[in-house]
Amino acid sequence: MRIVGVNGIATHGHGNIDVLLHRLDQLGHETVDVQLRKRHFISAWWGQKWDVESIYKASEDGDVVVAHSFGAPRVVEAMKYRHFSKVFLIRPAMSAKHVFARDEVYCFHSKDDWPVRIGSWLPWHPFGRAGVDGFTDPLVTNFPTSGGHNADFTTYLHQTVTYIADRLTD
Repeated sequence: MRIVGVNGIATHGHGNIDVLLHRLDQLGHETVDVQLRKRHFISAWWGQKWDVESIYKASEDGDVVVAHSFGAPRVVEAMKYRHFSKVFLIRPAMSAKHVFARDEVYCFHSKDDWPVRIGSWLPWHPFGRAGVDGFTDPLVTNFPTSGGHNADFTTYLHQTVTYIADRLTD
């Protein structure tokens, strides 16, 4: 089972999703780092088509996907074309009201995530509060954590890896 990693904006994932993929790789899981262009909060609006196509090309049906921040809405769009066996969204910068209508979706969220919170205040922007509050969809398993935007890859990396690895064997 492959694990596909999708970074957020303003990064290529070096301090977050790449750290997680490296640790999962050390545990013997095959990982794929989707190579997305580095975006900022404005180019996030018009870069989605290219990003979703990149996710599609780097993945296969049945893969597990892990996405951070604004990588989450890009993965959700890719889910229209790919069936991922499990979806882990870490501090997703997207609407908490999104309906997945499927199980095996997990959301790491934190009240301490100020970048997602502030991003959700931008008018007419696609950012949302799921990374702060979790999803309202009852089929999503929300996993409350704490700390800043990258804490699940730094302070709580062991907890993040353990949580994901435990669900890969379910």
